[in-house]
Amino acid sequence: MSAYREAIRKTVRPDDVVVDLGAGTGILSYMACAAGAGKVYAIEPGEIIALIPDIAADNGFVDQIVWKKASSFHADLPEKADVMIASMLGSAGIGNNMLDVVIDARERLLKPGGAVIPRSVQPVFCPVELADWYEHRIDCWNVSRSGFEFRTARSVAVNRVTIWNVTPANLLASPQSFDVVDLPTLASPDIAATLSFEIQRSGTIHAIAGWTEVKMVEGILCSSSPLDPNSMPWEQMVLPLESATSLNPGDRVLAAVRTRSVGMETVLTWDVSIRDSKGSVRAEFHHSTFEGALWMAEDLKRRAPAFVPNVSDWGRAELAVLQQIDGVRTLDQIAASVLECFPSILKNLRNARAFVAEVVGRSCTSGQW
Repeated sequence: MSAYREAIRKTVRPDDVVVDLGAGTGILSYMACAAGAGKVYAIEPGEIIALIPDIAADNGFVDQIVWKKASSFHADLPEKADVMIASMLGSAGIGNNMLDVVIDARERLLKPGGAVIPRSVQPVFCPVELADWYEHRIDCWNVSRSGFEFRTARSVAVNRVTIWNVTPANLLASPQSFDVVDLPTLASPDIAATLSFEIQRSGTIHAIAGWTEVKMVEGILCSSSPLDPNSMPWEQMVLPLESATSLNPGDRVLAAVRTRSVGMETVLTWDVSIRDSKGSVRAEFHHSTFEGALWMAEDLKRRAPAFVPNVSDWGRAELAVLQQIDGVRTLDQIAASVLECFPSILKNLRNARAFVAEVVGRSCTSGQW
C-alpha cells in the first residue's frame, strides 16, 4: 500500500481523471482522491464494492468517486482517464487474468499516453522442494477414501495453479526472471520464457514456484519474493509437477512457462525438463491449466464460431424477464408474469422471485454511470 500510495502521489495531477480496476473497498481510489484527482471511477465485480459510497463519504470523497459493480471488460467510462490503476497483481504478476484486463482497459478507458500504475511487472520462477504441500495437495488423491479411488482427481490437481508460502529454504536453485512486462506498451497478454536453473543442493523437486517484481513508477519497486525481507504479504504461485523427482547439485532444470489468452481467461502452461550434470534427460513433465480446468473444454466448444446453440427453458425464462424490465414493473410483477409462462421450472412465486432477482442482479446496471 505504501508503494501504491507513493506512486499515486507522484503520478496523479490536480483534476486528473483516474480509473481504479479491481477497486475492492476503494483504498487506491481514496489515495487518488487525496493526491488531487478530480474524478475517480472505481470498477469492481465483487459485492465488496457496496462499501465504497459510505467509505468515500466517511473520508470526504463522495463528490470525487463514482463506482460501478462490473468486470472491467463490461465497463465503459463517460470520459477517458488520465491514470489507470491496476491492483489485480496476483501471484507472479500473471494471475487474476491481469495482462488481459490491463490491455483491454488501457485501450478503451485510458487516454493515449495515459499513465498506468504499476508501470511494469516481472515474473520470477524457481524450482522448489515442498514435501508437505505435495503430500497434502497432490499425492492425497492416491489414497482410497471410504473404499473409493480418486486417482483421476490427481491428474486435475497437478494441472492447477495454487499458492503457498514459499520460504528461502524451499528453493533449489537461483531464481530466474521473465523479461520485464511493460504495461503501458504491452501488445499481447501471451508471454513466455524458457528458464534454466542449475541445482545448488541435493533435494526433491515438487514444483516450480513463482512471484513478481513490480515497478510502480520509476524509483518505486516492490516484490513478493521470498528472498525480499520487505516482501509484499502474498503467497507465491506454485506450479506442480506430475512426479516428485530427486535432484543433485549440478543437475539442470529447464522450465518453459507460457500464458495464452482464451476468451476472457488465461491458460498457463509449464513444460519442465530435468537433466543430469552430463545433459542426459532424467524426466520431462507437461502441464497446463487447460487440463486442470474441468469446465474449459466444454466452454471452448460453445465459443467456437461453428457452434450452433439451442436455448433451454431457463434461457427462455431469462429472456422473458429481460423483456419485462422497463423501469416501471416491479420485481414481484415480473416474477408473477414469468411464473405464469414457466410454471414447470419455477414451481412457485418464491422461486420465481429469486430467479428474477438473480437475472436482474446480473443484467441491470449497478453503480453511478
